[in-house]
Amino acid sequence: MTPTHPITHIDILRYWIAKRTQHAVEQQADVLDLNDLDVSRLTDLSHAFLNLDRSIQTLKVDQWDVSQVESFEGTFEKCRAQVDVSRWNVSRGKTFADMFSKSIQHQLDLNQWDVSSGTDFCNMFLRFKGNVRCESWNLSSAIDLIYMFYEAQGLVLNISKWNPIHAVDLNGFMAHQKNITGLSRWGRLQPRSMAFFAYNSSLNESLPWDFSNVKDASHAFCQTPFAQSLLDWDFPELPLTRTENMFEYSGWSKRLKQENPSVQEIQMHERKKHLEKHLKSIETPQKTSKTRL
Repeated sequence: MTPTHPITHIDILRYWIAKRTQHAVEQQADVLDLNDLDVSRLTDLSHAFLNLDRSIQTLKVDQWDVSQVESFEGTFEKCRAQVDVSRWNVSRGKTFADMFSKSIQHQLDLNQWDVSSGTDFCNMFLRFKGNVRCESWNLSSAIDLIYMFYEAQGLVLNISKWNPIHAVDLNGFMAHQKNITGLSRWGRLQPRSMAFFAYNSSLNESLPWDFSNVKDASHAFCQTPFAQSLLDWDFPELPLTRTENMFEYSGWSKRLKQENPSVQEIQMHERKKHLEKHLKSIETPQKTSKTRL
């Protein structure tokens, strides 16, 4: 059961995936080998393996030529079969939204992927379970990182090389994470939304970003250990509803012994401490001079 011509439309691919999956299930096979399918003319792989039958434990697509694909949206969404796509050429990819959302992968190595053309990474690893390597990525074209790692489990990443300098929406980007680091090495981002760190149990890096365009900062650092300086922040005056619970139960709330301090209260505290330190440094203790006879 193999098509005699290259597959030219995603619906045709889905048909063949369903047909071959049904055959594998009937044969009680736990391996689905689709490497013989020619997908070299496809530009769309969206939802190709969405909800793949759970009896399939290994999915073989490692030899696919996906060099023309622009949309990988939801390709492996809710897929539990183990895949090796480390050698895929995804350089034309624009959309990676939901690609591995709610997927389970024991070891997913994507470090060799060229995602520099990608703009949409929304929900890419949302509620993902497993281990993924993607530290070497270049996200210079990325715009949308909404909920990219939201509630993902098992991740240990240093994403200092990413530098998504054009990303404007990071809402929920790494909420509920504890082992993702490296954001302080990014360039001067100009995010519009700041609710991307909430409930992150390890975040305490300085963020030398431009916050002057922020429209919503509610719950931004809620229940995080974040207590870095805010003195350099050019933070706009926002309605209280847009800064609601911004630092609630954060590292700053512990330092100030306040449940929910505001940006202004934190900056005032820092200025006071700086002034006290400055005054202390210029004080000259009086010494009693003694004359020897």
